[in-house]
Amino acid sequence: MAFVLDLSPTYRYPVVVRFLDEAGKRVERTFHAHFRRLKRSEVRELLARAEKGEVEDRELLARILADWEGIEDAAGKPIPCTPETIAEIAEIPEVAAAIAAAWAESLTEGARKNS
Repeated sequence: MAFVLDLSPTYRYPVVVRFLDEAGKRVERTFHAHFRRLKRSEVRELLARAEKGEVEDRELLARILADWEGIEDAAGKPIPCTPETIAEIAEIPEVAAAIAAAWAESLTEGARKNS
């Protein structure tokens, strides 16, 4: 089968968020992020700026997230992925870190699978 260069602008990847509940018990929750398929130069620039501490979580998440599935409010209603909700979740350290880690993992998993 030939390799056809016809990539979608986004891809779906699981995000596992680990946090402590009220009782101090470690809890895991998973949702799926739809990451933007950035150019290699964009990825390098973002990672270099992040290493230097020049990128806030809000900016990083806004650049890499196109959508998500599985994030709900307390009533079970899906929360849409908007600039406002991205800004809200960027303020939750465990969630912001989990999204950034999943994005980085998705890039290295893709490189590993293609080698």
